[in-house]
Amino acid sequence: MTGPAGFSRRTLMASALSSPVVLRHALGDEPIKIGMPCALTGPAGEVGAQMRRGAEFWAKTVNAKGGLLGRPIELRVQDTGGDPASCVRKAQEVVERDGCRLLYGMTLSSEALAVVPKLAEWNAVFMSSDNGDGRLTGESFVPNFFRANTSGPMGTRSVALYLRQAAFKNFFAIGMDYAWGRNSIGVFKDEVKKAGKNFAGDVYSPIGTKDYSTYITKIRQSGADACFIVMQGDDNNAFLSQAKQYRLGDKVQLLTEIVDLNSIHAVGEAAVGLIGSSRYSFTFPGEANAKFVEA
Repeated sequence: MTGPAGFSRRTLMASALSSPVVLRHALGDEPIKIGMPCALTGPAGEVGAQMRRGAEFWAKTVNAKGGLLGRPIELRVQDTGGDPASCVRKAQEVVERDGCRLLYGMTLSSEALAVVPKLAEWNAVFMSSDNGDGRLTGESFVPNFFRANTSGPMGTRSVALYLRQAAFKNFFAIGMDYAWGRNSIGVFKDEVKKAGKNFAGDVYSPIGTKDYSTYITKIRQSGADACFIVMQGDDNNAFLSQAKQYRLGDKVQLLTEIVDLNSIHAVGEAAVGLIGSSRYSFTFPGEANAKFVEA
């Protein structure tokens, strides 16, 4: 893809891997530094910790084989707490102080949306593997941003297409009150209406909500026969556990954008009966995945 003034993303990626100091040394002398400003604490800490472990596993594996392009991988991890302003500061820190031209690990879409306008100024590339907000590859897209994962709207549409064939007629939605939650539910609402079905309403809970009793009451009172959930981490676990406690699933079919293995482990039987999509499953067939799961 070519950006303003013929600027290509391939050229940008090459320039990010190079710097004047690299040109003065043999390739093997200079590590490829990757900055990871991610949420290791706070409600999204569980997700950030997964991303950190994944990055460390990859770096260890690559370095054991001689590095990437003959250069060792070096991670510079910073905890953002899931706060967008903190994420911008931490990202700028690893770029300017540590010399990281590659960024990875921003956990929340609100963090990513805050950082992408600064990438050109920092001469840095951000490779996302988690952020779901569709605007990152839409109206907020910049050439320095790459996304390897499916977006929230893509996962939402998968669920919505299934629901066109299902018997449910009335839908409600609950999401975390930030970019990803609102973006995904907006897409879900449009898809429900396109299918000629009724969207009864939506609610958004602040990140870090502990008590979902009032939200569960609203869902019950809406008359919906299915509820779409856009949550992750501690928030998702708390909602599912309380929904089980209040027997919400006896009356309303619970739908989710992301079926997450960590969440299933955390909530146990409260996850039984969920309908949703998964971005990754350890049961995927194939030699590469078998080796990854074994490791």
